[in-house]
Amino acid sequence: MKELNVALLGLGTVGSGVVKIIEENRQQIIDTINKDINIKHILVKDKSRKRPINVSKYHLTEDVNDILEDDSVDIVVEVMGGIEPTVDWLKGALSQKKHVITANKDLLAVHLRVLEDLAEQNGVALKYEASVAGGIPIVNAINNGLNANNISKFMGILNGTSNFILSKMTREETSFDDALAEAQRLGFAEADPTDDVEGIDAARKVVITSYLSFNQVINLTDVQRTGISDVSLADIKVADELGYKIKLIGKGTYENGKVNASVAPTLINKAHQLASVEDEFNAIYVIGDAVGETMFYGKGAGSLATGSAVASDLLNVALHFEYDLHTLPPHFELKTEKTKEMIDDESDTITLKEKENYYVVVDKQGLTEKDIAETIKGALPLHKNLDVQERNQDTVSLIVYGVDDSPQQSIEAAGLQVNKVYPVEGVHA
Repeated sequence: MKELNVALLGLGTVGSGVVKIIEENRQQIIDTINKDINIKHILVKDKSRKRPINVSKYHLTEDVNDILEDDSVDIVVEVMGGIEPTVDWLKGALSQKKHVITANKDLLAVHLRVLEDLAEQNGVALKYEASVAGGIPIVNAINNGLNANNISKFMGILNGTSNFILSKMTREETSFDDALAEAQRLGFAEADPTDDVEGIDAARKVVITSYLSFNQVINLTDVQRTGISDVSLADIKVADELGYKIKLIGKGTYENGKVNASVAPTLINKAHQLASVEDEFNAIYVIGDAVGETMFYGKGAGSLATGSAVASDLLNVALHFEYDLHTLPPHFELKTEKTKEMIDDESDTITLKEKENYYVVVDKQGLTEKDIAETIKGALPLHKNLDVQERNQDTVSLIVYGVDDSPQQSIEAAGLQVNKVYPVEGVHA
């Protein structure tokens, strides 16, 4: 039986979860893959720090070179976080022909393509199942389960903290500030919640999922981003009355060779599957040309949920260790330049852009709801259907159906003051 040596970078919440999973399932792992996983080194910042697990039988080190210069290390598992100097360590590991598994979405959102290229050059694996949705196996699902599809769209609840806050605001009619305070008290939100509530965390995951889904590298700055800090109880109540729930949705679409990516508070029709995802849970909804609509649901964070995804990558690498493990997602091979040319030769058709729907809040400015509705209808290029609802004494909320893009510019050109604009999804024709 072959023994594979693994080095762990980091022993925090996720790292401890990985160690616990390997320890508790060692015999099952051996029986399944006929290989033993030996944790040879664990990189930590402070060896003297007290740990939530027993580490007496492991070699803890504060020097990453103990790992990078050890030729017997087969696989490096990075759960330490941060971008610098972590990215240099991962580059070093790949260059030394060590397989790399990481849960580091912050790093991958910036350096994924560089690391993929290095892995390919050295014939080793780069796996990152835990980087998008914790315990939800979305990377494997897209790479393998949906590899016979051309994916045109994904959208999902990719951040548990923001979903917990919006769920609490909806269920208990509490304010954003009170819901955030409760999330912090329960450990769902950091002391500085900016990355979560302003959509930065979700945007990083959109970058990675766009790469997986569309074979396109986009930058974090390409993701249009609006957070949830401006969502009020008035918005949630209006959405409810109109048959919607508000969720922070990360979305990517692929049309005519271009990726459109966004993160924004979104009104989801109550009949849509994503509307039922509550509290800290995550879900990703993917549309493929062959399979149609699919959805993946589960916990997006936590030591064992994320550790489960990391351990899954580790076992997949171990199982196929004797083979050339750097294989780009199979559907990438369907989108090489050669096959693109073949497809282009067969058809010059251009995909028609799907019509969009938007929730718009405008200031009354002394006008009636009817006046505002008529002004907006006149401002849009063609007559559009509207749902109009009074939001409070100063504003009116509308859902504008069937437009090509955001109606904000046209509405403001008609003299109305737009307070906010959110996308609307799950509208039935």
